[in-house]
Amino acid sequence: MDEQMIKQSNAHLHTLFPMHRSGTADKIARTAVFLVLGDSSYVTGSELCVDGGRAQVEFSSFARFVDKPHLKSFQRGFIK
Repeated sequence: MDEQMIKQSNAHLHTLFPMHRSGTADKIARTAVFLVLGDSSYVTGSELCVDGGRAQVEFSSFARFVDKPHLKSFQRGFIK
C-alpha cells in the first residue's frame, strides 16, 4: 500500500467508530493499568470494551435496520 491508500483506508475506518478515530497503544495500556491498580477495585464482573464505541454501533438493536452485508449472518442467527 502506498501512502495515499493508507490515508484513504484510515479515513474510511475512522467513519466506522463513533469517536471517529483509532485507538492507540497508549489508550489500551492505560485501560490495563486502570484494571491492575486499585482504581478499579469497585469494578466487578464487567466487560470493559475499549473500542471507541464500535461494539455499540455494530451489535446494537438498531443494527438490523442498517444494510451491512457483513452482519447478515449475525442478523439471521440472532435477530428475529
